Amino acid sequence: MNKLIILFWFSMVPLLIGLVIYLTIGSTETIIYKLLEDLLGNTFLTHIRFKVQLPSFIRFHLADGLWAFAMTSTLCLLFLNKIHRRSLLIISIFAAGAFELAQYFGITKGTFDLIDLATMLVFSLLAYFTIIYILTQISCDKHYYSLQP
Repeated sequence: MNKLIILFWFSMVPLLIGLVIYLTIGSTETIIYKLLEDLLGNTFLTHIRFKVQLPSFIRFHLADGLWAFAMTSTLCLLFLNKIHRRSLLIISIFAAGAFELAQYFGITKGTFDLIDLATMLVFSLLAYFTIIYILTQISCDKHYYSLQP
């Protein structure tokens, strides 16, 4: 298993799932939805939206958590051996919460939400420890793989 496969499963797949959530069941007031509405048109987005009611966590918070998971996974894969692990963890947590905090301080459009912030932090930590574990296991169990890029 190489880093590209890990990158696909731990970065690209969560981003795609998050995008599907934004487009089909998420809030129509998010920045990403408005951007895609401008690019794809309101008619297209209206046709692909689901009419089912899902729990609010799935509709409003899961996509943000998946984004944080993907971002942290990518940071870990790119910088694990270039930055001290503790620094990488701090950068990952800060980056995951930065967008939500930017909303709080009015730097970006949106509504600050503690549940979003908590979700992003949990998903970021989950990604960090998962990627560290996977890369450590691959490095220890299979000598052909190195943690070095």
